[in-house]
Amino acid sequence: MKKQVMAACVALGLCAAPSFAIVGAGFHWGFDFSTSMTDTKQESILTAGEVDLKKVMPDGVTFPDNFKDSSFLFISRANFERTPINFGGKVFVDALPVEFEVSVNMGIWQYEGAINYIDTFSVEGSDATLSYAKEIIGIEKLGAPSFFGVKNTPYGKFQTDFTVKKTFKKIPLIKPSLGAGASAHFATPVISESLVKSALGITDDAMAFNVSDLENVDNMKKILDAITDGAKKPKVGMHIVAGIQVKPPVIPLGIYVDGKYMIMFDDIESGVGVSTKGFLVNAGIMFKI
Repeated sequence: MKKQVMAACVALGLCAAPSFAIVGAGFHWGFDFSTSMTDTKQESILTAGEVDLKKVMPDGVTFPDNFKDSSFLFISRANFERTPINFGGKVFVDALPVEFEVSVNMGIWQYEGAINYIDTFSVEGSDATLSYAKEIIGIEKLGAPSFFGVKNTPYGKFQTDFTVKKTFKKIPLIKPSLGAGASAHFATPVISESLVKSALGITDDAMAFNVSDLENVDNMKKILDAITDGAKKPKVGMHIVAGIQVKPPVIPLGIYVDGKYMIMFDDIESGVGVSTKGFLVNAGIMFKI
């Protein structure tokens, strides 16, 4: 009986030993420095010439022709920032001659997305002076249910990375690796001209548009719902990765850190100033057998 117990212990030890550890899984926290959005002060949706000015100007006031080219309704995006939420996991096979890894990350950001429209105006001679009101499409501002502490306009991204890598196993306990592979990114839509027009039902018949639609909280929630309801089609890219694993003998648990340089082949969403190019760092714990 003692010999059988000893044999079983030796077998378990060999399975957990580093030289026999070929497959594993991990959970990590990410620090994404690759995703960014440039501020957009004014993205026009409608000009004054595309709406029924009688609905927004006092009786008897006549606007000069050049006023019709001014923005009546436009979008602004600013102050894009990371939240603490970025987590994921991976599964991997460290068996020669080729090593594979599939990793996922989910991250959440926020920014100030707003609808701006003419609130007041004055006309002197041939000059029109315009003042704009701003409706922020934010979770806190519209009283929508909060998640992960996001207060402003949310932006979420889910990415999957498929990596072919090489692990260098000659160093005791520490296993550095290098690799490269393909990436797919799913992201929630950003507030934009097409999104707002779709959410509010603004068609080519813009002359029927009413400014009171912008003062209706339910309409603003429609825009927020269009942002949070789901991700668009995936955008593809690639990444280069350098990582390190630290795993003691026998014990099947260890830690890892991966640094990836992300490169997108196309804009993650055309025309809104969002890019994914830069470093993503993951740090986590792994189970390896």
